[in-house]
Amino acid sequence: MIKVRNAEAIDALDMATLHTLSWQVAYKGIISQPLLDAIDPHDRISKWRMIVEQKHPSQIILVAEIDGVVVGLVSGADDHAHEGRYYMQALYVHPLHVGKGVGFALFNAFKDHVIKLGYRKIYCGVLQGNKSAIAFYQRQGGVLKPELLQYFKAKDGQQYPEEICFFDF
Repeated sequence: MIKVRNAEAIDALDMATLHTLSWQVAYKGIISQPLLDAIDPHDRISKWRMIVEQKHPSQIILVAEIDGVVVGLVSGADDHAHEGRYYMQALYVHPLHVGKGVGFALFNAFKDHVIKLGYRKIYCGVLQGNKSAIAFYQRQGGVLKPELLQYFKAKDGQQYPEEICFFDF
């Protein structure tokens, strides 16, 4: 059974590992392989710990567990980039648990939290070529807005096109 809960600082290693594995699998063939190979989850532990420990009341950071093991995370904040829409910054599922309802559970829990904060709309960015994420978001009612194309600048200096996906509920 999938349990979704608020993230805690103790989850930082699991969150960093999920972040790394998700990128290495989902972005294979999209982001340069040397960059993906160089990602070290230990470099992300302090980042995730700080994000959780310094969480603003309007931020949402959730993890999904199966049998007490963290297998997914979702996070977001109101960044005011698209007025009236809450930003879903990350939704990562462990590659071994993709297609098992973890993403669905995380997205719905995130949506419930967003509604409690008074929002009825979400947006997120999705890298062009990330077909599985695009399909997932569309199954959740997301609509891609290619006219709002933006670019994600990676640590290697390359820029990757990212489309915006809107959700209204």
